[in-house]
Amino acid sequence: MGENSAAHQLKDYLVQLKCHFTWGLEIENSEVPDLENRIREEIEFLDTKYNVGIHNLLAYVKHLQGQDEEALQSLKEAEDLIQRQHADLSDTRSLVTWGNYAWLYYHMDRLEEAQTYLDKVENTCQRLASMFRYRMECPEMDCAEGWALLKCGRQNYERARVCFEKALKVEPENPEFSTGYAITLYRLDYDINHVISLNALQQAVRLNPEDTYIKVLLGLKLQDVKREDEGEMYIEEALRSPTSLMYILRYAAKFYRRKGCVEKALPLLERALQKTPTSAFLHHQIGLCYRAQVFQINEATHNWAQGKDKEKMNMIRLAIFHFKSALEQRPTFDVALLHLAHMYVAAKNYRRAEESFQTFFLAKPQEEKVLQEGHFYYARFLEFQKKSEVDAIRHYLNAIEVKCTYPARDKSILSLEKLALRKLRRDQFDLEGLSLLGLVYKLKGEIHVALEYYERALSLSAACDKAVKHSVDWNKDHRPGPAPRARRRARRRRPSPPTPRQPESQVPGTPRQSGTSTARAPAAMSETSEDSVRPILLELECHFTWNLLKEDIDLFDVEDTIGQQLEFLTTKSRLALYNLLAYVKHLKGQNEDALKCLEQAEEIIQREHSDEEAVRSVVTWGNYAWVSYHMSQLEEAQKYIDKVRGVCKKLSSPSSHKVDRPEIDCEKGWALLKFGGKYYQKAKAAFEKALEVEPDNPEFNIGYAITVYRLDDSDREGFVKSFSLGPLRKAVTLNPDNSYIKVFLALKLQDVHAEAEGERYIEEILDQISSQPYVLRYAAKFYRRKNAWDKALELLTKALEVTPTSSFLHHQMGLCYRAQMIQIKKVTRNRPKGKDRLKVEELIASAIFHFKAAVDQDSMFAFAYTDLANMYAEGGQYSNAQDVFRKALALENITDDHKHQIHYHYGRFQEFHRKSESTAIHHYLQALKVKERSSLRTKLTGALKKLAMKRLCRNAYDVQSLGALGFVYRLEGEKRQAAEYYEKAQKIDPDNAEFLTALCELSI
Repeated sequence: MGENSAAHQLKDYLVQLKCHFTWGLEIENSEVPDLENRIREEIEFLDTKYNVGIHNLLAYVKHLQGQDEEALQSLKEAEDLIQRQHADLSDTRSLVTWGNYAWLYYHMDRLEEAQTYLDKVENTCQRLASMFRYRMECPEMDCAEGWALLKCGRQNYERARVCFEKALKVEPENPEFSTGYAITLYRLDYDINHVISLNALQQAVRLNPEDTYIKVLLGLKLQDVKREDEGEMYIEEALRSPTSLMYILRYAAKFYRRKGCVEKALPLLERALQKTPTSAFLHHQIGLCYRAQVFQINEATHNWAQGKDKEKMNMIRLAIFHFKSALEQRPTFDVALLHLAHMYVAAKNYRRAEESFQTFFLAKPQEEKVLQEGHFYYARFLEFQKKSEVDAIRHYLNAIEVKCTYPARDKSILSLEKLALRKLRRDQFDLEGLSLLGLVYKLKGEIHVALEYYERALSLSAACDKAVKHSVDWNKDHRPGPAPRARRRARRRRPSPPTPRQPESQVPGTPRQSGTSTARAPAAMSETSEDSVRPILLELECHFTWNLLKEDIDLFDVEDTIGQQLEFLTTKSRLALYNLLAYVKHLKGQNEDALKCLEQAEEIIQREHSDEEAVRSVVTWGNYAWVSYHMSQLEEAQKYIDKVRGVCKKLSSPSSHKVDRPEIDCEKGWALLKFGGKYYQKAKAAFEKALEVEPDNPEFNIGYAITVYRLDDSDREGFVKSFSLGPLRKAVTLNPDNSYIKVFLALKLQDVHAEAEGERYIEEILDQISSQPYVLRYAAKFYRRKNAWDKALELLTKALEVTPTSSFLHHQMGLCYRAQMIQIKKVTRNRPKGKDRLKVEELIASAIFHFKAAVDQDSMFAFAYTDLANMYAEGGQYSNAQDVFRKALALENITDDHKHQIHYHYGRFQEFHRKSESTAIHHYLQALKVKERSSLRTKLTGALKKLAMKRLCRNAYDVQSLGALGFVYRLEGEKRQAAEYYEKAQKIDPDNAEFLTALCELSI
C-alpha cells in the first residue's frame, strides 16, 4: 500500500516536468520503427550542433518499443554531448534529459533513481529562481520541445512552430532557434504558392553559414518561387561540402528531379541509399524519378507502339518497387501509397491499384493537397480503367470539394467537363451531363452559362433535385427570381422522350477478342468447336500440358526474374524464356501480352534456329494454340494444331500431335527448373532424356548441371552433396565463354573445400564482366560464404543497381548484414556498447529491410521468411517476428525441406524468445516428422531431449515430453528406450493413436 502511494505521489511530480514524456508527442504505433530509422540516420549522417535533442528523442522512442535499457544508454549519450557542447549551460541543457531519466526509471519501477533525477531538476529550478518547482520557462526548453515535435511528424508541426516562435521572441538571433523555426516553416510550407518559409530560411543560412542542410532547403524553396538559378547555386555549394553529405544528396536529388534532370538526380539518390538503405524518403524519391521517366516516355511516344514498351515497363516496375519499399519503412506514408496506386494503374495491374487506392482512403490523409490528388487519380482510374462514370464523377466532385486551390482541383473540373460533354454526345437529354456542365461553369465563374445548363436540366425533369439545388443556391446570390420561373416551366412542360439508342450490331458467332476473356464462341456457329479442340490440345507438348501449377510460384516474382534474365543473361535459352514468359502472362490473365511473347519466341526461332525451324516451333505453336483457345479464338487454335500435326507427319512421329525430340525435352527441363524446388527432379529427368540423344550438347549440359546443383543445394541430409561437380565441370568445358555456369562451378568447389580453385574462376569472371547481375550475385555469394562481407556487399550493390527488384539479391544483402551483426556480437561477447551497439542496431535494421524486400518480391521465398522473422526477434520486435512465422507456416506448395526449416526456426523462437516450451517441442517434432534426415537433425534431437528432460524434472507425468523422448529414441534406433518412454506416455494418455502405433511398430 505504501509503495503504491509513493509511486502515485512521484507520478504527480513527474507530470510537472518538461520532457518528451509530458509534451504529448503524437506518434502512431506504426510510425515508430520508421521514426527510429530517421533518428539514427540523423545521428550518423547529419553534421549538426543540435544532437542532444535527437538522443533524447531516441530514448523516448526506445521506451515506446519497450526497450528501456537501450533508452537509458541514449540518455547517457545525450549527457556526454551536453558536457562536450554546452558545458557553460550544462544544468539548463540537462533539464530535459533528467526529466526523461526520471520517467524511465519510474516505468522501470526503480523509484529511488527516478526521485534522484527529480531532485536534480528541482534543485536546478530553485537555483535559477524558476517560478515552478519542477520546470523552467526558458527559450532552450521551448527549443528542445520544438525539435521533438518537428521530428515526430506533420501532425505536430503547428505546435513546433509555436515553440520556436516563443524561443525566438527571447533570442531572435539565436542560430539554433532560427534553424528549427525555418525547417518547421518549410515543412508547413508544402504548397509551392506559399513562401512563408523563404525569409526564415534566408535568416537561418545567414546565422548558420556552415550548415549545408539548411542551404539545400533554401535552394528548394527558391526553386518553388521560380528562382531556380539562385537555388541551384546553393545546391551546388552544398554538394561541394563534405559535411552532412547523405542529407545533401537526398535534397539535391529532389531539386534536380523537380528540374527535370532525372539522370542527375538518380545517381545522387543511389549514393545516399547505399548509406541508408532503410530510408523511406530516399525510396520515395527514387520512385518519383522512375515515375518521371515513365511520363517522359509517354510524352515522347504517345503510345506503346514506338519500341519503348519494354523500357517503360521496366521503369514502372522500378517505381513500384521503391514506392513499396518506402511504405514498408513508413506504413503511414500516404503520398507514397498514392504514387504506388498510380504506378499499378500504369502497369495495368488494376487489382493491386484498387487495393492501394482503398488503403489510401482508409488512411484518411490529413494533408488537403494529398487528399485532393487521391480523389483525382482514383476518379481517372474509375473513368478510364474501370469504366465506371458514376463513381468517377463522385470522386471528381470529392476532389473539388476539398477547399484548396491545387492543380488537382482544376484538373478535376476539366475532367468533369469532358465527361459531361461525352455523356451529352451520347444522349442530348442526359440530366446528369447538363447538371455537371452547370457546376463546371459555376466553378469557372461563368454564372450565366451555368444557369442556362441548370435551367435546361430543370426543364427536362422537375425531379432533378441536384440541378434544382445548384440553380437555387446560385440564383439566390446572383439573379433573384429565375429559379422559381424555371421550376414552373419544368412543371408545365415534359421533355420529348429521346430516340432509343440501338444496340451495336454483332456478327453472330464472332468470338470476343479480349485478352482476359474466357467466354466461348457457340459451337454451332463455328466449324471448330470447343469439344473437338480441347482433347487435341491436351496431347500437345508445351507449357500448358507440363503440369506447371501457378500455386507453386509467385507469378510476379517469376515474371520479374524472367524479364531480368532476358535482359542481362547471355544464354542460349532465350527461346525457352519467352515461351515460359508467355505461359506466366496467361496465368496472370494477360493473354494479349502472352501472344506478344510468343511472337518474340518465333523471331528467335527464325534468327537462331532457321535450320531446324519446324522442330523448334512445336512448343511455341502448342502455346499459341492454348492461348488462342483461352481467348475463344478456336479457328486460330486449330490453325496451330494443324501446324504441329504437319511437323509430326514430316518427322514420322507415331503421335499425330506430339514429337519426341531432345530440344523439346530441354525446353521442358528449363520450364520445370524455373517453377522451383518441387519440380527439380522432373527437370533433371527431362535434361537426362535430352542428353541420352546428344550427350555433348552445350545447352543440354548447362541445364542438367544447374538442375543437379539446385538439387545438391536443396536436398541436403546432414552433409554437403557434390553430385553436380562433374556435370558442372563438363558444362564449363563445353561452354568455355559462359561466365554464368563458371560461377556455379566456383560455388560447388567452395562447397567441397576447394575454395582457392573456385576463387580463381571467380576472379577470372570478374575480370571479364562489369555489370552482369546474374554473375555478380553468385560471385557475391562466394565472397559472403568466405566471410569477405565488404566485397560481397560491393558486388551485390552493383547488381542491385541494375535489378533492384531481385528477391535473391535482397536476400543475399540481408545475409551479409546479418553476418556482420553476428561478428560484432561475437567479438563483444553478446554485449555490444556505444558505437558497437548502434552499429548492431543499424545492421539489424538493414538486414530486416532486405529480407522484407525479398519476401515482398517473392511471396514463396521460405528461407527469406525465416531469416526475416529471426532478425525481427534479434531486434526485439517479437510481434513482427510472430506475424512473419505465421505467414511462413501458412505457406502451401513448398518443399519438405522448407517446411522442415520453418518448424525448426519457429521452435527456437518459441523456446528462447517466447519461453513456450510446449510450443517449441511441438514444432521441433513437426520438423523431424516432415524430414527425418537433414543437417538439422542433431540439433533438433538434442533440443528435444534437453527440453523434455527439463520438463520431466518438474513433472514426471508430462505426456508431451514422454512422447517426444519416445519419438527421438525411436528415430535414433534406440528401440528399448523408445518403447519405455512410449509406454509411460500411453499409460497417461491410453487413447493416443500415435503412441499405440509407435508401440506396435517397436514390438515387431
